Amino acid sequence: MKRNLLSVLVGLVILTLMACGSGGGGGGGGSDTNNSGNNSTEIGYIVNSGSNNITVGNLKDESWVATINVDNIYAGRALDFNPSCTRAYVSDWTDKIYVIDSTNHSLITSISAGGYGVHYEIAVNPSDTRLYVATTEGLVIFDTSTNSFVAQSNVCTSCKGLAFHPSGSMIYATEYVSSGNASVKVIDASNTQLIDSIPLSDHPRQIVINSTGTRAYITHTGGAIQYDSVSVIDLTNNSVVTSIPLPDVVDNLAINSSGSRVYVSDHGNVYAIDTSTNTIVDTINLVGNYVNDIAINDSGSKVYVTLYNDNTVSVIDTASNSVTNTYPVGLHPEGIDVCKQ
Repeated sequence: MKRNLLSVLVGLVILTLMACGSGGGGGGGGSDTNNSGNNSTEIGYIVNSGSNNITVGNLKDESWVATINVDNIYAGRALDFNPSCTRAYVSDWTDKIYVIDSTNHSLITSISAGGYGVHYEIAVNPSDTRLYVATTEGLVIFDTSTNSFVAQSNVCTSCKGLAFHPSGSMIYATEYVSSGNASVKVIDASNTQLIDSIPLSDHPRQIVINSTGTRAYITHTGGAIQYDSVSVIDLTNNSVVTSIPLPDVVDNLAINSSGSRVYVSDHGNVYAIDTSTNTIVDTINLVGNYVNDIAINDSGSKVYVTLYNDNTVSVIDTASNSVTNTYPVGLHPEGIDVCKQ
């Protein structure tokens, strides 16, 4: 009888412990397959060109946790994390690329990258073996295991925007020139050979690609034909689907993980575009001066925007398309990027 009672008590204890272990998990949704919603951390890096440093934010609770000092950042828009969010790469615009350990927010080294013109965008390939830099002298490639130069390709003569196909097999680079020569170069990532050139009009700048690799969205920042617009490209046949006109000078954009929304910034607003209709569905006015870069979190619930002249970052709630918070950062924030650890 005592043995049976003991067995019952032990069973009750085990059931209680199991119930406690399976509870919780209120945040993060179901999008993260590698980390639980409670244990994962989403970080943001903001490059401050006026103070030569990088502000590090914990985006889960919107707290600023570190500042990384570097030698010089003249115009710090070129910023990217590797796929595992263990490294960040930041260009100083012309001479160096800083390699940062994003697990402890410390500077590892800097890669000598002078002599290739102005650095516009940088991107790490999905397999985390190569770092690509879009420059005014072409596409420059570095080995991420040794942080050393690999090759320079003249596949585009004035590369500006840069994005990878989700498979990693192709690179898309915008040729930032005037009407008649402007294009998106489709490049074989294995050998940097040109696969295709998609004609565009007037100074295509930044490019983002949806997670299925079927659509690309490109901002235009000058000229007369597609001035202040976003081009939509069908990547299944490399053709222009449409051009979405915008009311002011646009530059940077970000796409959510589901591909349902693209967010585009001009000097004082962020425009939300519905990708099913390719129309602007909302305009978010920012109380600030000179919107610079834009990024979106993994779940698509928050958009982050740097305000260059105000030395701040604004947070937009995408459910209401309203600014929920604005935080001071370093002097003249430019590039911003986020990743999940």
